[in-house]
Amino acid sequence: MPTKRWNVVIGVLMSAAMLDGSAAAQAPAPPGQCDPGPCMPRPPSPPTPAPPPRPQPSGNLSEPNGLAFRDPYLYVANSGRNEILVLKERLDPKSHLVAELIAVGKIEQEIDRPTRLAFDAQGRLFVANAASSAVTAYRVPRWVTTATPAARPRECPAIDRGLRRPLGIAFDSVSGRVYVADNAGNDVSLFEPAGKGFIRIGGAIVRDGAGTALLAPGALATWERGDRRYVLLGLGPTASTNYLLGYRAPLNADSRPVFALSNAAGCDSGPSGPTGIAVTGGNRPLLLVTEYYASRVSAYDLHALLDGTVGSALCRTPVAVSTPRSAVAQPEGIAIDNAGNVFVANAGSNSITVYAGARGLGDQPEYTYR
Repeated sequence: MPTKRWNVVIGVLMSAAMLDGSAAAQAPAPPGQCDPGPCMPRPPSPPTPAPPPRPQPSGNLSEPNGLAFRDPYLYVANSGRNEILVLKERLDPKSHLVAELIAVGKIEQEIDRPTRLAFDAQGRLFVANAASSAVTAYRVPRWVTTATPAARPRECPAIDRGLRRPLGIAFDSVSGRVYVADNAGNDVSLFEPAGKGFIRIGGAIVRDGAGTALLAPGALATWERGDRRYVLLGLGPTASTNYLLGYRAPLNADSRPVFALSNAAGCDSGPSGPTGIAVTGGNRPLLLVTEYYASRVSAYDLHALLDGTVGSALCRTPVAVSTPRSAVAQPEGIAIDNAGNVFVANAGSNSITVYAGARGLGDQPEYTYR
């Protein structure tokens, strides 16, 4: 039986070798050497892998703030992700209502908690960044696709002098001035183009009709019709700041409002934490105001405000108001497309609700993007 004995011996030797190999594999590698397997040096602190990109188009919004529309794109200050999200609008060919918003790109360079957006006359996108206290400017391509960059940020200078938490931005097309609502600085900073950049020429302290200084400027817009030029300003959002003011342009340090809306005097319909401003087109333009604390959007007859006095306009009743069932939740930015559709950014629900015109605010939204 010699063959059987040799087989037994060989089997025992192989088992011992396997056990030795297993123990060696479980033993920790000496410092500075590679573990068994592919010989790759072990880094002292391996970085955490970046999370995979979120699916599109749903789930892209995180604390949406300011909005700006430039046909056919809606630009969203996606503050929770430090980016400007670019959405392409698709309209129904018959009704001209928004049928779909499609994510096609984003701007991420030099974006730091973006709050408000605005386009100047040259088509440059200006972004107010609350965390960096700077306004950055971008040349956006006329047509955006997923294969092309959403912006070329270094071609435009930033506005970063003397700002403290900018929350609004607007432009005067005649004087060329840039208005920045400096929330923590309690003024509207005035800038003028100078060479390839901008120079600060001062600040306008926000005052009411009696000359009393007001606090926390935020939402900002300009409106022009013929020789009528106005700067529209909301204060807030704070629970105690409930003013919406209108000034003749250009705004300067001595400006006083031509109208003031407020619920401080007991008006049931006054703005509550105004955060966004937009004006509709047509012969009877409506002033649209997003109200953060009331979670609604109110529409006012702009001509009636501008043609009245500060006292008579104090308790003006809106011509249309969004209702709770319209899904408006802590609204921030607002924008209007070329067909009159109204976009509202809701920070409380991480959504954008779309309405068929300002007078349809009380109805259910025609479309919701999340």
